[in-house]
Amino acid sequence: MIFSRRHNDVVDTFEAARDEINMLGLSAVGPALPLLDWVLMPHLGASFFPWATDEWAAESAARLKAPVWFLDDASALLVTDAAVEPEVVSQGHWLRFDETGALVSSR
Repeated sequence: MIFSRRHNDVVDTFEAARDEINMLGLSAVGPALPLLDWVLMPHLGASFFPWATDEWAAESAARLKAPVWFLDDASALLVTDAAVEPEVVSQGHWLRFDETGALVSSR
């Protein structure tokens, strides 16, 4: 998330991100390295994030209104150029939604 120009949108959309900001006592947030126009949300289906289901991802993507990738812990994105679509490297499950919240691709 720290590489996305949409970092503030993530905090506004995802309750867990807001909780983390509150826990850290921050009054403002922003991307550390604003390189990308899309968002990455890790840990899809992880047991330590029981709410991180496909349904949750779809609902969140519709609210976010930005391109977003949800990846399980057996998946990664290979970014070689910020202007080019990343490549999925995966032996697991992932979802990609566009800015309208429509599912574009998945595995």
